[in-house]
Amino acid sequence: MKGVASERFKCEFPFTGEYTIVKHYERRRAVIYSVRKVITTMYYSRYLMCVAYQRVLDSNECVHHIDEDKTNDDINNLQVLSIGEHTNIHHPKLPEVNLTCPNCSKLFSIAAPSYLRRTKLGYTIYCSKNCSIEMRNTSSKGIPKRIPLMLGTRVSIKN
Repeated sequence: MKGVASERFKCEFPFTGEYTIVKHYERRRAVIYSVRKVITTMYYSRYLMCVAYQRVLDSNECVHHIDEDKTNDDINNLQVLSIGEHTNIHHPKLPEVNLTCPNCSKLFSIAAPSYLRRTKLGYTIYCSKNCSIEMRNTSSKGIPKRIPLMLGTRVSIKN
């Protein structure tokens, strides 16, 4: 691990022993030396939240920096979230476009950026690969290969 260890501090519950703070790629990590000579490392923000909650965080919990500055380990800037909640904060779900398949008339939805990209390129959008293949096979029997996209097939955009 990069960085120089600073002085040792007494661990607070739920940990026992001592810890040092090491800088690791702009983030601080706590290196915990337990009484049983076991060495554990974790981000300092995670250590702080374990102490605040008085328990070791589960593997499906993570610490979110509210201001999104990973170097700001102030306890008021930290929040414990599930991995799913944390993912939704940093990668919100894209809006979707509802369409009707030109082959089977089934209603389906795709992400709005994908819809925009495909329509800009002039592609016909199908509900599945099977419908696309089926339309390609029938197009060799006299039906034009590329069916123009009917803009009226869009039903709604939902978030």
